Amino acid sequence: MSPGALDPDRHSLRPTRSRCSDRSTDCARRKAIAESVESAQLDLTAAGGMKKQHGRARGINPAVEPTGDGCLECLASGGWWLHLRRCAECGHIGCCDASPSQHATKHFHLSGHPVIASFEPGEDWFYDYEKDSVIDGAELAPPRSHPQDQPVPGPEGRVPRNWRSLLHEG
Repeated sequence: MSPGALDPDRHSLRPTRSRCSDRSTDCARRKAIAESVESAQLDLTAAGGMKKQHGRARGINPAVEPTGDGCLECLASGGWWLHLRRCAECGHIGCCDASPSQHATKHFHLSGHPVIASFEPGEDWFYDYEKDSVIDGAELAPPRSHPQDQPVPGPEGRVPRNWRSLLHEG
């Protein structure tokens, strides 16, 4: 694992030490992620619930808008998704774990942002990766889902005919 990276095998929110120079772009990105992760450290109560940080539940920022109406990485790489998930901390839109690329979970491992919300029309749930459970959420900045007329799976024109056989089972 590279210096300054998060250890996804341990699901640690503690970044490892960085040995890179301050002038490196990659180093600056890792340091920014590490600072973000450190500022968002999990603070559990004795009852196991989330404490509020700065007036809001840790891992949820109701003011942040979603980054778009499709999985950012799939759109950039020419991929496709089954369902979409929204990071409740930064608004990143990623694809679900049944999708071929599982970008929402990869975002959690990279960023340390533990809470996602469904970005599907008519769904109103939040999931905490660290607790491995559905949790109570908050009203997030609109939109709460991708457009109703957006096809599932999507995006239109990129989904292979055999898409069902390419899904991950969970």
